Amino acid sequence: MWIYILCSVAWAILVVLSVVQIIRRTDLTEFAKRVWIVIILIAPVVGLLIYYFTATPKKLV
Repeated sequence: MWIYILCSVAWAILVVLSVVQIIRRTDLTEFAKRVWIVIILIAPVVGLLIYYFTATPKKLV
């Protein structure tokens, strides 16, 4: 039970940090930011993986 709660909290923190990172990026248009946020919120696992492997600046990875 505790491991499930710990993993859920860790995942929620990762999603929130990713959304904050997207919002703070200056190289993305407002439309692109909204699309990435929607993708991450609708499909969190796949959305985060795609975002971090394709859309993050190389200095962040």
